[in-house]
Amino acid sequence: MKKNLLITGAFLAAMFVMTSANSAKEEAKKVELKCPVSGKVVTKKVSVSYKGAEVYVCCGKCKKAVEDSPAKFAAKANHQLAQTKQ
Repeated sequence: MKKNLLITGAFLAAMFVMTSANSAKEEAKKVELKCPVSGKVVTKKVSVSYKGAEVYVCCGKCKKAVEDSPAKFAAKANHQLAQTKQ
């Protein structure tokens, strides 16, 4: 009887550890994208075409800024492309 309880306890502990590890991995997949111009968190509603991909910005003013001077925001735009795996 004690052996069965010990095995059951070990199994439950292992399941808890595996579930916690999976939750951490899922959380890491959720990347918070930031506007390359303002640094604000963005949604994928406003974007700019850049290097054949889409860079997301927070608003129309930032979209225009990236379109007018893409080289100025290249480092942050490239970082966002890497984050979104584009």
